[in-house]
Amino acid sequence: MMKKWSVANLGENAEFLECINAMCQSVGVSSACAKMLYRRGCRTVEAAEDFIQKNGLSIYDPFRLPDMQKAVDRIVKAVENGENVAIYGDYDVDGVSATSLLFLYLEQLDSDMKLGYYIPDRFAEGYGMSSSVIENLAEKGVSLIITVDTGITAVAEIDRARELGIDVVLTDHHECREVLPNACAVVNPHRKDSEYPFCDLAGVGVAFKLVTALEMTFTGDRNLAIRNVYEKYSDLATLGTIADVMPVLDENRNIIHFGLMKIRRNPRPGIKALFEQAGIPIEKCNSSTISFNIAPRLNASGRIARASSSVELLLLSEEDEYETAESLAELLGEYNKSRQDEEQRILEEVFSAVEKTHDFEKDRVIVVSGDTWHPGVIGIVASKVVERYGLPSILITFDDEENSGSGFDVGRGSGRSACGVNLVEALSHAGEYLVKFGGHELAAGLSITRADVDDFRRSVNEYVRSIETEGMWVVTIEADCQLEASDVNMKCAEDIALLEPFVPRIPRPCFI
Repeated sequence: MMKKWSVANLGENAEFLECINAMCQSVGVSSACAKMLYRRGCRTVEAAEDFIQKNGLSIYDPFRLPDMQKAVDRIVKAVENGENVAIYGDYDVDGVSATSLLFLYLEQLDSDMKLGYYIPDRFAEGYGMSSSVIENLAEKGVSLIITVDTGITAVAEIDRARELGIDVVLTDHHECREVLPNACAVVNPHRKDSEYPFCDLAGVGVAFKLVTALEMTFTGDRNLAIRNVYEKYSDLATLGTIADVMPVLDENRNIIHFGLMKIRRNPRPGIKALFEQAGIPIEKCNSSTISFNIAPRLNASGRIARASSSVELLLLSEEDEYETAESLAELLGEYNKSRQDEEQRILEEVFSAVEKTHDFEKDRVIVVSGDTWHPGVIGIVASKVVERYGLPSILITFDDEENSGSGFDVGRGSGRSACGVNLVEALSHAGEYLVKFGGHELAAGLSITRADVDDFRRSVNEYVRSIETEGMWVVTIEADCQLEASDVNMKCAEDIALLEPFVPRIPRPCFI
């Protein structure tokens, strides 16, 4: 990958200069901040003020999501009949926060409903739903499973649930395949028939909209329902949205704006304890502290042990539970330290293997396999490989001692994308060599037998070569503007902070 630096072309004519001066004078921001606002689409003083003050943010009707009414009807029935309900989540921050959000909401309803949750074991079960878990839930009398951040590819597993008399309400945000699971509701903004105006919700974002739809149904008051849900659960929705690297545009910007305010002003015990354990004052909470300090701790339990520890932490809601929150936050900190040590070990081995074996002239996708790499850490390492080489990267680990070396042992893989390559489409092209796979454009998980790794590497690279275009591997880094030394001061820094959050598609400040 090559990097090309440039300064954004803002069309610096008389109209541009007049707009910048007006922002500086009327909004009271520095010239650098005004240019950043202009680059982000603010062409008037009013638009700049709205952007800074987060006015006019989008809140869409949750019933515009496909099957939302069916989902609500089935859950209301379970509430009224006191059914045995299980929430089936995922082991990353998005899945953990979505599980916690939906559990807390359903738990506080005045109902005889029996409620539980299940987070799969990354090591024993891998990615996605499992028929054996569904069979276990059936034995326990579960009549309704609600999925969060998972299930959109679980066609066989949901068929098994139906055979056992279990209804499934599926909520997910990962890319859909041609055949949808036969659930009683499939709520996903990526469905081809979706009329929802914004498709980039996180898994927890979809759960957030489900809870909003339920609250609208129970209260009969749309505005009251939205206010209740934002006040109580926007912090959890914010954790998953930022951690899953969703674009902070449109409705996500709204969720994060209110969620960050809630965390700063009225943090739940688990989140407060995480900030304390990380050594960060809660009032300093922003998108960066969540991305780099809080999310890794919540992720660490699912990577090193069981993600249920993170759910337990987020479910704590009373001040008298703070001692428990401190203990769990300390445990997650220990998991995170173990994860960092393991990550460094694997990283050194992977970089060595890439330099020795990868054909940079021919292959645009790095596929590396190894033994005893921790399956909970290879996704992070794959991201580091992308950072160094600028190419889509897939790491596969084999740790089945019984079958090791036979060619038929099944390894787990984790991939990260680069330069516009849709990872799910690439895996679909090479799907004949995979046991299973799932994910979205930028990140995906897979299972594969050792004997198929070489064919998979060849196939996935054939796909990327077929879509390769001139300049595809050149990344342009575009600076907002050029600064003089005198422009760099506390006023400029404070103004830039007003434009938070900075995550994908809301570019971080970049200056020359």
